[in-house]
Amino acid sequence: MLSPLVIVIVGFLLAWFRLSGTERGALWAEDAAIFSARALDPALLTAGIFTPYAGYTHALPQIIASAIWAVIPAEHVAIATSAASCLVAASVGALVFRLTDHWRIHPASRVALASITVLSPGLAYEALGNLANLHWLLLFLSPFLFLAAPRTWWGSVALAVVALLVVATEIQAAVFAPLLLWRLRARKRWPLYAGAAIGALIQAWAFLNFDKTRGDGGRPSPAALVDGYFLQAPLSAFTGSGKGSSALVAYSGWDVAYVALVPFLAAAVVYGWRRRSRALLVTALLGASVVIWGAGFWMNFYEQFDFAKMGFETLAGGVPLLRYSIVPIMLLWAIVALAVGGRPDGRLGGAGIATLVIMASVFAASYHVDDGAARGNGPTWSPEVENAARTCSSDVGIVIVTVPAAPDGWFVDLPCDDLR
Repeated sequence: MLSPLVIVIVGFLLAWFRLSGTERGALWAEDAAIFSARALDPALLTAGIFTPYAGYTHALPQIIASAIWAVIPAEHVAIATSAASCLVAASVGALVFRLTDHWRIHPASRVALASITVLSPGLAYEALGNLANLHWLLLFLSPFLFLAAPRTWWGSVALAVVALLVVATEIQAAVFAPLLLWRLRARKRWPLYAGAAIGALIQAWAFLNFDKTRGDGGRPSPAALVDGYFLQAPLSAFTGSGKGSSALVAYSGWDVAYVALVPFLAAAVVYGWRRRSRALLVTALLGASVVIWGAGFWMNFYEQFDFAKMGFETLAGGVPLLRYSIVPIMLLWAIVALAVGGRPDGRLGGAGIATLVIMASVFAASYHVDDGAARGNGPTWSPEVENAARTCSSDVGIVIVTVPAAPDGWFVDLPCDDLR
């Protein structure tokens, strides 16, 4: 029997080598200016875990950042952050594998589900190897976590802690809250409800009391929402690249984006056919794929991404994958993985094996597709810290030194006492 530990180890390696050396060695955006800055501030050592950023709390990234800065030398923080983030991605996959062991689906289907957290198209663009986008992986975990059926009270308490961290890190986990109504009277699920409820209260407090980020003030038209979803979710689930998808639409027309959803709808029908519980689950996954993309796009809309108004030149030039597409793509592939192993006789069958081969081929083809992520341009963290240390040593009067992070414009202020 395949052990979750094996999945963690293999998943970590797959996630780690999916990133370039520059990406692994760069401290990315909020990892630097927000999570690291709080970790270095004694006044926020504990409170910073639930201190909102952009109107939401990001508990797990802040916990990891604080732990890294507490034990890792400054020059190795970026590598340690990338490693910790890849480990979380692999651990989420292992947890999905473990949580679905009672779902009466083929083990190969569960492995395929687990692989999504490190191999899904689009992940390499921004989500892997940094804390800032770790919440997307926890959002993918949410439906499997909320349907968990712990066998022991210890397992129930452990899942309650996971639920607290998930919801206190990703407010959009509320999309899957109705799944908590499953087996409401099962007492060993009650700690899970308590953990999710506490996390929800923390997020509600942050949402109501702190400002949230917005786009450029406009709101997308219904056509922009629809076209954007088809382009950046089902079509990009095959290409692994927003730029590749937009170029394909430019030369082939929008029908190719609409047709890309058909295989996922077929998988939903296969898995949910004549099984009400399964039908409700795949409906929830499909619906969440649309809602998560639409909510992110609506809240952070910029006129330059008005898909309904994009002409040939814009599309052919390449429209990058938006980060709101990551989980919608993952959820679509989750439906496929479920359909593969959902036969009543417990076998894969020829169609199931062929589908797994196609899924593996798509994942392999998009393994190193990054859509031109800015973090691939650096700067690399370690040499910048070494330069900062020399600056501090050259002048004993310097108290704080600014160390640049990726992309341009992000930085961390480090105390010279720590660098000397």
